Amino acid sequence: MLSKTQIEQFNNQGYLILKGAIDELDIQRLEQGVANNPPLDGTLDPNAPVYPNPGRYTLATQSARDPDLGFIIEHETIVNSARDLLSDDPVLTAYVIYDRTPDGTGLPVHHDYKRWRPVGSSMHWLFTIVPFCDFDETSGPLYVAPGSHR
Repeated sequence: MLSKTQIEQFNNQGYLILKGAIDELDIQRLEQGVANNPPLDGTLDPNAPVYPNPGRYTLATQSARDPDLGFIIEHETIVNSARDLLSDDPVLTAYVIYDRTPDGTGLPVHHDYKRWRPVGSSMHWLFTIVPFCDFDETSGPLYVAPGSHR
């Protein structure tokens, strides 16, 4: 359960970071699931070599089928936090794994919110991101625009 302060921060700033919210055993389970399911849905970089060579890859069609990947969509910490932030039961609309292999290029700066998509301002929604590494200068920063959700 999130604290009143965390919920207020989300409502005011439009984001909330829960560092260390997924325990090490669950992270290891996810890592095993990723190892058993190479992201072969195609690459985000049409010039990238074949996986696992350096590049940007995605896994969407198989993400929830393997129990070692699918369990995270029902993870108590994620579901309960989303429920607290939405003040309602969350409904999953997508589950995608993005794999950036070592020495692969990063993504150019972009924004995930697009008003013409079904998750526009008329709906109460949120993204949940579970990174396998810290967002930093080496792996790439995560930028947010505090208050832009308004």
